[in-house]
Amino acid sequence: MATKTVTFLYLTGIKSPLFSNAILRGSWDETGHYSDLWTDTPMLEITGDDGCPAFQATIPLQDDGDDPFFHWGVRLDGPERPNQWGIPTEVPNPYSVDRFRSFRLNAESDSQTERYYLTFSRRLGANKVYSETDAEPALQFSVWAPNAQAVQVVFGLPDSGYIANDGTGIDPTRPPIPLVKPSDDGIWRSTILPGFKTYERLPYMYQLVTAQGETVYRTDIFSRSQIGCGGINPENNPSWPGTIETLDGAISCSLIIDPDTISRDFEPPSDQAPVLVPATEFWADEFTPNLPLPAHVDDLVIYELHIGSLGFGKDQPGDLTDALALLDYLTALGINTIELLPMAEFTGSIAWGYGGTHHFVIESSAGGHDQYRHFVRECHRRGIAVLQDVVYNHYNYAADRAQWQYDSTRPEDNIYYWYEGHSSDYAHSDGGYLDNGSSGWTPRFSEEVVRQQFISSAAFLIDEMHIDGLRVDLTQAIHRDNVLHANGHLVGRANQFGQKLLREWSRTLKMIRPNVMLIAEDHTGWDAVTKPAAGGGLGFDATWYVDFYHHLIGDAKGQDSKARLLEKAGFGYNDPLPMRQFAASLHQRPVQHGGFSRIARRSRKPRRPAVGKHGADDGGGGQQRRNDAHYPVLGRNALPNGFWFIAAFRRNPDVFHGRRNWRPESLQVRYIHPFTGRFAGRTQRFGRQHVPVLPGFDCRQQATPVHSQPEHRHSARPRQQPGDCLQKVARP
Repeated sequence: MATKTVTFLYLTGIKSPLFSNAILRGSWDETGHYSDLWTDTPMLEITGDDGCPAFQATIPLQDDGDDPFFHWGVRLDGPERPNQWGIPTEVPNPYSVDRFRSFRLNAESDSQTERYYLTFSRRLGANKVYSETDAEPALQFSVWAPNAQAVQVVFGLPDSGYIANDGTGIDPTRPPIPLVKPSDDGIWRSTILPGFKTYERLPYMYQLVTAQGETVYRTDIFSRSQIGCGGINPENNPSWPGTIETLDGAISCSLIIDPDTISRDFEPPSDQAPVLVPATEFWADEFTPNLPLPAHVDDLVIYELHIGSLGFGKDQPGDLTDALALLDYLTALGINTIELLPMAEFTGSIAWGYGGTHHFVIESSAGGHDQYRHFVRECHRRGIAVLQDVVYNHYNYAADRAQWQYDSTRPEDNIYYWYEGHSSDYAHSDGGYLDNGSSGWTPRFSEEVVRQQFISSAAFLIDEMHIDGLRVDLTQAIHRDNVLHANGHLVGRANQFGQKLLREWSRTLKMIRPNVMLIAEDHTGWDAVTKPAAGGGLGFDATWYVDFYHHLIGDAKGQDSKARLLEKAGFGYNDPLPMRQFAASLHQRPVQHGGFSRIARRSRKPRRPAVGKHGADDGGGGQQRRNDAHYPVLGRNALPNGFWFIAAFRRNPDVFHGRRNWRPESLQVRYIHPFTGRFAGRTQRFGRQHVPVLPGFDCRQQATPVHSQPEHRHSARPRQQPGDCLQKVARP
């Protein structure tokens, strides 16, 4: 029998000091022998080598020769509650929700270290490393590439930021940095490189030798910034002028940045390097006294914003500069929440964002990570919360330098994508991938690194970007709809791991910020979606109410049974508008799971949140699918009451004042060219309609006009017009 010294590290990967009083719990007794009765040991609070709070304990364990699996975890005090279990990650069994870590004693060494990473935000990528002997941080590269034969970092030329597939564009003045794979976790690491500041803002890529022996160049999936700010892929466009401003960020070099500093100025002078300030200093004046943010889903009045659609009057998509200019208008409108369509780096510069390649990167062409933080801060100063749409059900269709075939061309070794069996099992090699109702293959949710890509990027948005909530795109594609591409057969194991992802995601985020608002676009009606993860649910606070969209807008196919008010009013239907059917939809209870919301427990009158739409609709042409639908949000306890919505009329239709006759000559349907704002078609006017009365409508505030057509799926930049009204639809 031999004694083995095991050091346990609990690494948060989060700069904020959120946790304290950590207790190690493990399956050993006081003498160090394996035991089904777990023993508690206090942990020492330390600073990890990533500069973030961490906890450590060392335990002598006895090697009895039986080679058992030891299990362990950590209890700690956090923002959510004291003495909580600190392991949100579940065991790899798809049908188990147990949460602990396991290991065997190393027979070849007298000591070993077991680590748990709450987030991978500073585990993978190009990160700062601290030591006790050096006050200045160093740099270390880490990348997950389990099938690669060799990996090294190569640097790009700072003026162009692009390395071609043949290696053209590598900076010859900077030698490559080799990485090694010291363990079987598939993670390659560089040596620790002194002087982080000397590498800051350098462009780089990973040069991999794949499992097949091919040399390829890959971006850093855990990068926080991509150097390209345009929409051109030089591989497809030989006329690329060679500038960063025109280069597509998704295929460009990744950029080494310091996540703990922020540009002082929203837009630094073009001929000067940005003045960087500590993040703590930047956020010090984030809020305005006596102007609190809405704290619960029930309190939200949401304006849904597609940044790219703000390019009205320009020859390019809108960006965060345009979004900042819109804030005073939204404040006057009475909006208290902005929901941003996906902002993760995507291919090109013109897209809805539903299909990102780098989930830690704010789309470069929209302004990037620092401008995003300026935007969030300005929202908070006005009492406006920020929700961010995120997409976890598929990757961008053009992820050739990102997730797709990262280190192997064998489909079964395509590490970021789920693949069933072996490619030889199918007539066509793509038969083993999974469809899920989105516009791409299902990610490989069974891999912890893949799940952590989504979990950690959400933690990054909450902790480093200070957003207030997230809306997850088409969650049923994650937890229910995974089917084999070859024959459409359900793959239950993928659904189980999808559910595991969502539980781990919601647990982790609630640990970091208990009042974060988590919203699912889910059309299943499954009550577990909005049950807490501790109670067997997925942990969301609310879901989108799809029927409201169809009753109001009505432009999606297969919804003939719905009221479809604007569709019928705008396209010349002669039947009376079904206002009573629409009114009935406002106080149905589609999301009701037997509990009471925090609002109800405080004996306040529960409210449904308001939703205004900008730049998106449900249904229509192209490759847009159901995952791009956006609907009003309903809380767990969606009780009947008034609903606020923004109507898409240039002038206030008289029906909303309770009159029986409506002359919609003022309703104009405009066909808008994508992002230019120029009219692509004629303005149409329609004849008289007769509609029934729905009493109780009121018009009190100015609202944004929304001009949206499914053929183009784009909107003009909102401009205040006389008669635009925010309507309150009272319960009849």
